[in-house]
Amino acid sequence: MEYGNADPTSRSVQRADAAALIAAGNTHVLDPAQVWGDSEYEDDLKLFGNFGKLLANGAQIYGHANYAEKTATQGFYYRNPNTRASIFSLDGGRTLLIGDVLDAQDGVRDGSAGCPTVTITDDRPDQQALAQVFADPNCFSFQEIAPGGFTPYFSGVMTDTSAVAGVRRTTKSGFTWDASASYGSHEADFLLFNTVNASLGPESPRDFDPGIYRQAELNLNFDVSTETEITQDSDLLGPGDVLALERGVPETRWNIAVNQGVNLGTRRVDLLGRLHYFGSWVDHLDARSVRRADAPVLDGRFIFDLEVSVPLVRDTTLSVGGQNVFDTFSDRMDLFAARFGLPYSQFTPWGLGGGYYYARLHHRWGR
Repeated sequence: MEYGNADPTSRSVQRADAAALIAAGNTHVLDPAQVWGDSEYEDDLKLFGNFGKLLANGAQIYGHANYAEKTATQGFYYRNPNTRASIFSLDGGRTLLIGDVLDAQDGVRDGSAGCPTVTITDDRPDQQALAQVFADPNCFSFQEIAPGGFTPYFSGVMTDTSAVAGVRRTTKSGFTWDASASYGSHEADFLLFNTVNASLGPESPRDFDPGIYRQAELNLNFDVSTETEITQDSDLLGPGDVLALERGVPETRWNIAVNQGVNLGTRRVDLLGRLHYFGSWVDHLDARSVRRADAPVLDGRFIFDLEVSVPLVRDTTLSVGGQNVFDTFSDRMDLFAARFGLPYSQFTPWGLGGGYYYARLHHRWGR
């Protein structure tokens, strides 16, 4: 059994378009306007059971079952209050999209309300014309409810259940056969918030419940396999694709772990230290889609983990520790920081989340 919660992380810098809005005097833009980092996880519960038995003829009976449930929340891309299509503008940010409430009511697009045109110059809407829109109940701009733009957030309560049972055996000739039955189900209860439905205009809510997605499967499998080696060259791969495949993961990767027990009175305290090394590598997205074959090679890093475990009572242990305890990141990618607000590679081999620190209570049953 495992239970936990994890706060969201932010590894972001301000987007260039959001910084330009702030420089133009928009005081409603958040900093950062768009967050890159790990999701927030609440009530993260995992239950798992596993069993197996080896028979006299070399066959193995096996099975496992699990149940998992958690609530996850993550942000989307930032909606710029001057340029977001079909919400704030229809012409790429030259003018604001202004809704005519009277036209919406009678269904005739004849400009009944006489709403002014709000031009945008140097990231700043015409303040006099915009004030007229705000003062007229028959004119509407989404800048009235989100003057600094907005970043939608997506949340879901996810529940997964599965069970597998089967029998397998490897023959003397090297073939492996495996017969099994499995059942799995997934349910996701979705929630969208801090967003709009542009078609509803001023009547749009900010939070939405898109509904529940459910799926269940029952599978019966019989597999026969043997090992072989196949190589294939493809003319469909460009130089950037080849670079991503060859250098997308570090060529060199190693780790050293030291586990030391220390007796403190009647208790034994366990110390665990792990040192990882990840060699140089290339960002997949950069190599495949942005700079392609010119994507720079990112330097390798040493990553250190530490954990201390202390027994509290019989069969119950408290562990406190951290992964990547020195909060180490990859090389900064200035091009991605300016374009996407993401200063570090999302394909970092040791993860984008930085340092992760935890306290874990472990209890052993059935002894």
